[in-house]
Amino acid sequence: WDEQHFFLSVDHLNLGSGFIKETSELVRVAGLNLQAAAKAKERSAFLLAFKYATKGVEILREMFPESELWQQNYDLMLKLTTFVAELQLFDLPDHCKNCRFATDSILKEGKTLADKMRCHVVVTRMLGRDGKLEEAVRYGCGVLKEAGYRLPKYRMTWNIVPEIVRTKRLAQNTCEEDYLNLQQGTDTFKMDCIKLMNYVAFFSQFSPRDGLLLAVLTCKVVRETLIHGMSPSGVNGLAGFGAILVAIGYKEDGVRMGLIASKLLRHVPNCGQVVPSVNLFVHGVIMHWKELTRRSLEPLLEGYKVAIRVGDMDAALSNAGLYATMSYSCGGRNLDTLCQDVKAFKKQARDYGQESNIAIFAVLEAHLLYLMDGWVEGSAEFLSDSCLSHDVGSVRVTRALIDLERAFLFEDDCILRERIRDVEHFHDYVKTHFLYSRLSFLLGLSFSRLVIATGRRKYKRMALRYMTQMEKGKGGNGADADHMHDLLVAEKHRMNASPSDGGAEELFATAIESASSGGFLQDEAIANELAGIYYLRRKDIEVARTHFQRAARLYDQWGARNKRQHLRTTHKILLSPSQVVENSISEVSTGASTTQPSSTHEVTSPT
Repeated sequence: WDEQHFFLSVDHLNLGSGFIKETSELVRVAGLNLQAAAKAKERSAFLLAFKYATKGVEILREMFPESELWQQNYDLMLKLTTFVAELQLFDLPDHCKNCRFATDSILKEGKTLADKMRCHVVVTRMLGRDGKLEEAVRYGCGVLKEAGYRLPKYRMTWNIVPEIVRTKRLAQNTCEEDYLNLQQGTDTFKMDCIKLMNYVAFFSQFSPRDGLLLAVLTCKVVRETLIHGMSPSGVNGLAGFGAILVAIGYKEDGVRMGLIASKLLRHVPNCGQVVPSVNLFVHGVIMHWKELTRRSLEPLLEGYKVAIRVGDMDAALSNAGLYATMSYSCGGRNLDTLCQDVKAFKKQARDYGQESNIAIFAVLEAHLLYLMDGWVEGSAEFLSDSCLSHDVGSVRVTRALIDLERAFLFEDDCILRERIRDVEHFHDYVKTHFLYSRLSFLLGLSFSRLVIATGRRKYKRMALRYMTQMEKGKGGNGADADHMHDLLVAEKHRMNASPSDGGAEELFATAIESASSGGFLQDEAIANELAGIYYLRRKDIEVARTHFQRAARLYDQWGARNKRQHLRTTHKILLSPSQVVENSISEVSTGASTTQPSSTHEVTSPT
């Protein structure tokens, strides 16, 4: 049948179902509604699929008394109610999301655990979607134990290292060709168990009590996949295991697993649902160790679009959050266009009640607005309790980066010291985060500025520590770190030498060229500004003027108009004749600079 005619036929049968007297014919109409629901779901018409599935249940309920409904039509009722239950997870109107009859009926009438397993997956996901993460983990773990899986009783003290090592050896002994040729899983019960493990693992990472379950369950997913066959959930598990390997220091092995998972997305049927989560693991956690972060932007945007298409708003906004943060920190995107994207993402997050993602977008939006135009209406949301209450995970790292970067670019040394303290106490605990290298970079620059301003040995030790961390070839740095290292080398020379010594000219030139060739617009601007300060301290006015003008032009190209104005206000060399500049050289040579407020704040440029 032509699909359009098929849907029209089912619609007519539904309209006339009250006139059909034969029980067998009504059962057949209910079955046709199930087929129509499946076809509509394939085309992302989730509301239409929901209407067909619920109509099929309604027809059976009108035909049979409640006591005989499941007995007479067990298989069809199980399929219809499971379909309705799963559709509640998608982007449907509120009145469609409260149909508890489906999950309640399955859990009550289902004969076996295998029949109920898809419903258990739905209940676990619904609990997680509603923010009841620990309850979701407990519920999912209970189901897995009933299915025969052994899970740690005392989760925070269980030694997971042997399990990770065993799984790593098993994964290493399986070559890429074997993964690609692995038979598709046919045991639906085992495939549903693997899917449930993935969701419980995902929710457990946000619970301090259940954090180790992420590694435990991901290892089980990998082993079960290699034993029972490949599935979309198995592909997701391989990507998650790659992220775990990266987190514990096996970066090459983790990258290998991530690349295999990406290839399997194109090789394994029906992987559309897991594209967003696989892209999150591969391009949000793994690949920034191997390639420039901006190369992950397109896959993350793809993950966002796919998740929107399949109605998974959790995955959509998680991809969008990483996309926006990476675009700002490493992508060199114009701030005006990025801010428009962030506002759109924030609106979606608010519409769907995604509190942690609202926090990320609000924090990022406020910072972008400040860079562009100073404190404007709406920026106060950055300090709102609704944002700061989500001070965990990516929200916390993003806030730390933004606070430190703004203090370095705009504020005086006192505020900079406060921001450094906020970052340092958790900096070493985010070594696998894609922002770790940038945090180390900003800490190195910030301590260098404090050394030049105060001469304190304590600050010099800390500056050298972060500069050493950023050395080329260090295992803790991502692929974006080379140009940051070049600038830190120049700053290290400036920090250790007196203004009359010189010797940093080529180092700054290398840093500027490195940032420019890599497309890191904001870092090229920072490098030119710091080079200008270096030449100004050496009383080389014309060269300093050239670097400050380049920095202002680059900040303007980036969209940071407020920073450009701050630079013009702080360093009058950009607009003033040489004799005015010479009056301020003595202040600059001590590490201080003449400051005037560029907005409502009193600010100082980085020195």
